[in-house]
Amino acid sequence: MRHTDSIKLNNRQIGWVIATVIFIALISFSAGYFWGEKKSAERFLNRIGQEALADQVYSSICSLCDTENELELQQENGVAENDSEEPGKEIEGKQENNAEMTPTVAYYAQLVGFGTAKKANQFVGQLEKKGITAHVRERKSKTARGKIISWYQVITDPYIEKNALIVLVEKIKEQEHLHDVRIVTI
Repeated sequence: MRHTDSIKLNNRQIGWVIATVIFIALISFSAGYFWGEKKSAERFLNRIGQEALADQVYSSICSLCDTENELELQQENGVAENDSEEPGKEIEGKQENNAEMTPTVAYYAQLVGFGTAKKANQFVGQLEKKGITAHVRERKSKTARGKIISWYQVITDPYIEKNALIVLVEKIKEQEHLHDVRIVTI
C-alpha cells in the first residue's frame, strides 16, 4: 500500500509551523490580557468618578444646610434684638445702641469635605506646608436610608475682613483645584 496523498514535512518546516502556532497563541493571549485590563481600569475609573461626584453633591448639600441653619439663627437673633428695644427712645439713642450692639462679624471658608478624618488631616497638612492654617470640623448627616454618618470638613481660620479671606480662598482654589468653596458668616 502506497500513500501518495500524504503531506511530507521536513524538520525545518515542522519547526516553522510550531513557531508560528506559538507566536499566534502569544499574541492572542497578550491582546486578551490588555483588553481585559483596559475594561477593568475603565470600570474602576467610572466607579471612582461616580463616588467623587456623589461626595461633592453630598458635601454641597450639607454645606447648604449648615448655611441655612446659621442664617435662621442670625435672623432669630435679629428679631430678638429688635423686640427688646423700647419704643420710647429717641432716634439718636437707637442709632448709638445699634452701633454698640453690632457684633464683630467674622468669616470663614468651607473648603472641602472628606469621608475620613485621615484624608482631611492630610489636606490640612498640605495647606500648612504652603503657610495656610486650616482646621478639620466633624459633621454628622443622615443618609437617605436614615443612617447617621460622619464626614469631615476642612475650614479656614475666622477672618474679620472678608476681602482678605476671598483673596486666600482664590489662592487655595488655584493651588488645590477646588470649586464650590463657600464663605460663611459667623
